[in-house]
Amino acid sequence: MSFKIRLLLISPLMFDLLIAFSTVHPLEFGGKGSGPGQFGSTIYVAFGRADTIYVSDPANSRIQIFTPQGRFLRSICPSRNGEFQFNRIGELAVGHDGSIWVADWKTEPLPGEEAPSSARQAPIHFLTPCVHHFNPTGGYLGAVIIDSTASLMERNLIPALDKEGKVVFLIRSHDFDRPLHLTTGRDGSLYVSDQNRNTVYCYTPSGKLKLRFGGFGQLDHPQAVDCDWQGNIYVADSGNHRIVKFAPSGKLLFSVGRKGLGDLQFISPYLVRVTRDAGLLVADRSRFKKGFKSYLPERGESSAEANSLKEDKGREYLVWLRRIQSVGLNGGFVRKILL
Repeated sequence: MSFKIRLLLISPLMFDLLIAFSTVHPLEFGGKGSGPGQFGSTIYVAFGRADTIYVSDPANSRIQIFTPQGRFLRSICPSRNGEFQFNRIGELAVGHDGSIWVADWKTEPLPGEEAPSSARQAPIHFLTPCVHHFNPTGGYLGAVIIDSTASLMERNLIPALDKEGKVVFLIRSHDFDRPLHLTTGRDGSLYVSDQNRNTVYCYTPSGKLKLRFGGFGQLDHPQAVDCDWQGNIYVADSGNHRIVKFAPSGKLLFSVGRKGLGDLQFISPYLVRVTRDAGLLVADRSRFKKGFKSYLPERGESSAEANSLKEDKGREYLVWLRRIQSVGLNGGFVRKILL
């Protein structure tokens, strides 16, 4: 069974429904496997300078980089000298300077002074979500650690063996491998949306935490995060069916949306992106049925989940359409696209 990555490239300035269909350009490349330009079953995609395509592949434990036309350029893989390793990489983001960030989890040593006195006879490590950082050429710059050790110290110690076969103890939370959603700011800052903790973090380019906001009661399973040129932050607040705008300081400015299928209504929005023409694109999990008529003598199966209608099965069929809404930075509705 073949597997290819299929991208729909939409002109950011064309939001009229009829024009949008003519400006959606499919790009298809790759295949299932572990060779260059091939992928596992789950991948994550980001775009860098000059529309270069970056793909993180958890099954193959690597990041691959492609030209805008889908030609393979190079890959980033764990090095043999142990400088870094991938456990289960996820979403990735590319900074304006070309630096690469990718979500993962790792085992981190616990400093000796923080270890419980009863367990000082063996090293203690803790499992934590993290974000690996690479320079534009793939050189490893380190990792941002998401969980704090203070929140883990009351958990039970689990005996384990390190890479050299020596006994160590592990501290782990139940969701140390939880998903993280990433974006970067104009100044190179890293923004992390931690959906299980309902929190958004902001880190300096060197990985130092400088801001956190949200929390239970303010955000509900936040997913995608993005920021504009002024540093304002936009969060897809999936559980509350809305988009929330925060100031660079983390102060809530306003929210837009509620649950529904109308304009400026959302069903669990999972993606928000700031466009080059100073607007927002919002994708949610709503689906719409639309009937089409085929004029082919025998219509084959549609790749868009088409289901035949009862009447004239060979000619009429239903297609499930996804929706993307264009929203102004002030929260006003602009257009919508059905794909």
